[in-house]
Amino acid sequence: MSIVPTIVPLALADLPSMQTRTRILQLKFVTRLQDLPLSTIARSIELSFLKGKNCDKQWKHLTSNNPFYQLYNKLKNANNPLSKTINQKRDEEFQTRAKNRKTIRCLRQKRMIDPILYLPAFPRDRHRLIKWRMH
Repeated sequence: MSIVPTIVPLALADLPSMQTRTRILQLKFVTRLQDLPLSTIARSIELSFLKGKNCDKQWKHLTSNNPFYQLYNKLKNANNPLSKTINQKRDEEFQTRAKNRKTIRCLRQKRMIDPILYLPAFPRDRHRLIKWRMH
């Protein structure tokens, strides 16, 4: 019996990896913080971190080391740059998964929830369907 890596079910259900989820949450936190009015406490704390010569390491990690945030800055003038950034990075992640795994490459060309997951089934039958779909 071969063990199927969890990356294949993640691709079936169109779920991001944990690293991607973390980066998305960081991006949402930073963008929402920067959109707050200057009179809020959170925004004034953020500005005090940026004005200091010794910028906090965690703040730098949230902004400069996050490829999602870098792409967001490039797309800032577009309509809804946050969702475009997230979709573009998730598509890149799917392409990377497809390059590394033959099962994902055979699955489909674009990122989406597998239609087999929409079929009504009992848990045991669903397990069989998913195993069949992965092999």
